Amino acid sequence: RWVHAKSGRVYHTKFKPPRGYDGTAETLLDDETGDPLVQRAGDELSGFARRLSHYHADIDPVLEYYARQRPPLIYTVRTNIEPFAVELEIEVAVAAFTKPPPLPAEAPGSSSSF
Repeated sequence: RWVHAKSGRVYHTKFKPPRGYDGTAETLLDDETGDPLVQRAGDELSGFARRLSHYHADIDPVLEYYARQRPPLIYTVRTNIEPFAVELEIEVAVAAFTKPPPLPAEAPGSSSSF
C-alpha cells in the first residue's frame, strides 16, 4: 500500500496503481499532484509480519476458547473455493447456529393428547 502523504490518497501496486506506474519506484507518483508516494513502515514486509504475529497472539486464544465450547461456537468457512461453494458453507454455518434446540423427550407414561 502506497500513500500520498498530504492528501491520504491510497494506492496499491497491483489492485489500484497510480496511472503512470510501470513497476518502477520512480513512477510511484500521485495521480493528481505528481508527488512521490510513501509507504508506511507498517505496510512494509517486516511491519506486516510483525502485525500478523500480534494478530495471532491476540486472536488465536479467543478462537481456541470458542472452538472448545460444546457445541462449538465457531465455524470455519473455507474461502479458497468457488464462490457458490463459499455461500453454501456460510449457509450451513448459519443454520448450525440458528436451528432451534431439540424438544425434550416425553416422560415415560405421559401422553400428549390435545
